[in-house]
Amino acid sequence: KVASDAFGRTAAGDAGKPILTADGKPASVASQALAAGLPFGLVQSGIAAEPGTACFLAPSPARNDYDGISATLLASGAHVLRSGGERHFLPAGVQGVHGPGARKDGRDLIAEARAKGYTVVRTRAEIAALPPSATRVLGLLAASSTFNDKPEQHRAAANPPLYNPAAPTLAEMTDLALTVLQRSGPRFLLVIEEEGTDNFGNTNNAAGVFQAGKRADVAIAVARAHLSNHPATL
Repeated sequence: KVASDAFGRTAAGDAGKPILTADGKPASVASQALAAGLPFGLVQSGIAAEPGTACFLAPSPARNDYDGISATLLASGAHVLRSGGERHFLPAGVQGVHGPGARKDGRDLIAEARAKGYTVVRTRAEIAALPPSATRVLGLLAASSTFNDKPEQHRAAANPPLYNPAAPTLAEMTDLALTVLQRSGPRFLLVIEEEGTDNFGNTNNAAGVFQAGKRADVAIAVARAHLSNHPATL
C-alpha cells in the first residue's frame, strides 16, 4: 500500500506531475502568484535564463535557449528581475553597458522592458538613482554571470577575480528586490539563487564554491533581517 495525503496524492504517483491551479490547470507557483495580483521577483547571480530561477516563469524544452527564456521572463510580468545576462537582452552587435548583445532575433528586450514600464538598472550608480516610485525593475548586472566560473588552473594562469567587483552582490540584489516588492504591498513572492555554488562546483573550482557559499550566507542574513521585522513572512 502507498499512503496518500489530504489531496489524494501519493509519493510514487506524483513524480513528474505539474503543479495545478484550483481549477486543475498547470501553472507554477510564481504564475499563480502573479495571476492573484501578488508581486513576484527573481534574483540570480548567474544569467537570467538559469533554470534554477527561470523555471518559475519560463517553461522551455531547451535548457540552453537563453534568448527565448530571457524573452519569456520579460513577458511574464514579474515585478523584479535582477541577474546577469545582459547579452541575451540585446541584438547581436548592439553594444550594452557590459558588452555586445548576442540575440539572433534582433529584439531589443531592454527597450521592450522600458516600454512595459520597467526601470532598467545595470550599474551600482543606476541602482542608487532608482526612483522611490519604481515598482518594476529589470537589473542586468553583467554581460553573462556576475562571477568567473573558470577551473582553478585557468585562474592560476589568468588570475581573474572570482566575482566581478563592479557587480552588486547577491545580498545587495536581495535587499533591493525586497525594497521594490514591498512598494506594492506587504505580500509578495521572491526567489533567490546564488548560482555560483553550482557553477564553480561544475568546474572543480573549490575557492569559488566557498566564496559563493559565503555570499549566499550573507544574502540569507538579509532575508532573515527582513523576517525579524516582518515575522509573518514565510
